[in-house]
Amino acid sequence: MDPFTKIVSRKLRDELDDLMGRRGLGGGMEGSLSLLRGEAGSLLAQFYRPPVDVYVTDGGMLVLIDVPGYSREQLELVVPESTEIDLLRVRGQRTGEDGEVLEPLYGERSRAFDRRIPLPETCLSEGVEAHLEDGVLRVELRRVAGTTGRKVEIR
Repeated sequence: MDPFTKIVSRKLRDELDDLMGRRGLGGGMEGSLSLLRGEAGSLLAQFYRPPVDVYVTDGGMLVLIDVPGYSREQLELVVPESTEIDLLRVRGQRTGEDGEVLEPLYGERSRAFDRRIPLPETCLSEGVEAHLEDGVLRVELRRVAGTTGRKVEIR
């Protein structure tokens, strides 16, 4: 059994023991359920990846990334330094008003994410535009001329 599975199994077993009153740590059933919900939320948060939609437009690509609750200052959009790209990278980290990193007590979104988005067609790295509105990061890119592909006969 891998170490991650062992840790999760041990935590769940301990929580169930608390729930049943076997470990004598107090808190009763109500406290144990709240701890179990908090742990499940923390585990889910580690794997948070914001949803993404990629559209092909006339001469370009449109990438929509759902990032509700993040401000412009908490997000970073990174494109490779080459002139032609086929990958976007978006990072986000929740911070308080004073810049302090927020550690959620319970939540399904993590305090940070790092998402790499493969593009279905090659785009130009210059002229990339990004706008954040109503919790959606909108990224517009221009496709490299001649990357529309060609039709191949299937035999």
